Amino acid sequence: MVEKNFAVVGNPVSHSFSPVSFSKYLDDKNGFWYSRILLNDIGDLDSLVKGFDLKGINVTAPFKQDILEMVDDKVEEVNLLNVANTIIFEKKRSIAYNTDVFGVFSPLKKRKVSLDKTVLVLGGGGAARAVVLALKKMGFSNIYIANRTVDKIRHIVLNHDVKAIEFDKIDVVDYDIIINTIPVWIDIFNSLNINTGSIVFDANYKTRPLENIAKKYNCEYIDGFEWLIEQGKKSYELMTGFKDGEIEITEEDIAQIRFKSKRVALVGPMGSWKSSVGKYLAELLNYKFCDIDNLIEQKAGMSITEIFKTEGEDYFRKLETIALSDTIQEDNIVVATGGGIIKRDDNIDILRKNSWNILLYASPEECQSRISIAKRPLLKGKNVLKVLTDLFEERKNRYFKVSDLIINTEKSSSLKIAKRLYEDYSKTFAV
Repeated sequence: MVEKNFAVVGNPVSHSFSPVSFSKYLDDKNGFWYSRILLNDIGDLDSLVKGFDLKGINVTAPFKQDILEMVDDKVEEVNLLNVANTIIFEKKRSIAYNTDVFGVFSPLKKRKVSLDKTVLVLGGGGAARAVVLALKKMGFSNIYIANRTVDKIRHIVLNHDVKAIEFDKIDVVDYDIIINTIPVWIDIFNSLNINTGSIVFDANYKTRPLENIAKKYNCEYIDGFEWLIEQGKKSYELMTGFKDGEIEITEEDIAQIRFKSKRVALVGPMGSWKSSVGKYLAELLNYKFCDIDNLIEQKAGMSITEIFKTEGEDYFRKLETIALSDTIQEDNIVVATGGGIIKRDDNIDILRKNSWNILLYASPEECQSRISIAKRPLLKGKNVLKVLTDLFEERKNRYFKVSDLIINTEKSSSLKIAKRLYEDYSKTFAV
């Protein structure tokens, strides 16, 4: 079976619903898996792409422009917008796409909006540029754009032949369609002149700044989720080749993520710092910490090395499953698992259903520099680098399959890694 791995990258990134929507369809296609990657900077990404043989990534803030440093080719939309949100890796080349244009285009096309309508675009960032490009491609000609800093939108006006309007003059025009890319409420929204029954479209699906304005003027309101879903459909098609994926996110999906988030499990190869990062992360979260290997040793009354020597690996793996099943039922806990936890399908099922699983990545070379051979029964008397390399190649897709979040641990200390994970976790789950 050919396995293909995909991910969304960003910082923060745990909030992303892309793995939820994609996985409903990718999991059904044998060997297709989708995760999240938390980046400190764009330099963290290259080794992850190679290590897990990623076939495609979605890119979110703040890396939509930085990602262009590492791509080989760019489609027209990316050249025009100078930002990308989808990268496809094929035949040793990378191609950058921007599907945000489809996030705007598709919802308006569904509503069969007349092209003679007057449109106002609010904001001047990458999302606003995507909106203007989509509108121009559709054939709208009466387009205004407003931003707090007019200089920031001057290039949009020049490149796309739209009209700039200052905030203090925003009320001199009546608008049939307003598309807002500003994520927070600002007082200028009170000055908008909106024709009753028009369309109000918020790009941000979390804050929905113009939702009440839409209700006030009895307008049709387009939620930012629709943008998210429509651009996701196009990205899904580009990544997988599968068309017509019914991407959706339900309340049950959100509830499942919140259920899992109270049990954090760290997975990854030996030497990826699961135990040290786990201890720090548990302290930051004020959660209990449990090391599965230590728990097995306590209950068995002997070391892991002794268990392997006297009882064999199969016996150890059975103890591992029992320890994991017992531990993962407890809320507010961080669990450090063993490097081979993912060898058994039962363990993968337990982890995927019950915990927020963070995959700590380090190359075999880096792992070799961190580990003590005396404490590793699988490594004694062997070519350590070869064993670590072979183990990672054998296990990498199973690690990826179980992960909710991935972080590269190669260029930092275990404490700094824990702090980055804490910041990302707290922004999503409000600890």
